[in-house]
Amino acid sequence: MVHLAPSGGAAVGASRRVRISRTYHEPPIIWTAVVAPPASAKTPAEDAALLPVIHQQRIFNHRHEIALEEHKEKYQEWEEEANEARRKKKRVPPEPEEPVKERIRGG
Repeated sequence: MVHLAPSGGAAVGASRRVRISRTYHEPPIIWTAVVAPPASAKTPAEDAALLPVIHQQRIFNHRHEIALEEHKEKYQEWEEEANEARRKKKRVPPEPEEPVKERIRGG
């Protein structure tokens, strides 16, 4: 259970900050350390504690892959429209924005 505090900070992510002063804000970073001898099951315990975070990141990754495919299609349509507009000396429509990948943790 030792890793639930850092994964809690990761879950809050950039959505909240503590306002120290008018110009200084601090993100929810929780520093922890596991001190135990080698082969004392640290990794399995960490994996179990982080499972909800890993699961949600996989969902975000899948959504991003779908969004990239949709963007690819929209971009191809935009290229055709933009070329047509250029030929007719009309205003080129704005380029579709590339999707931003949601992240819980780096990596």
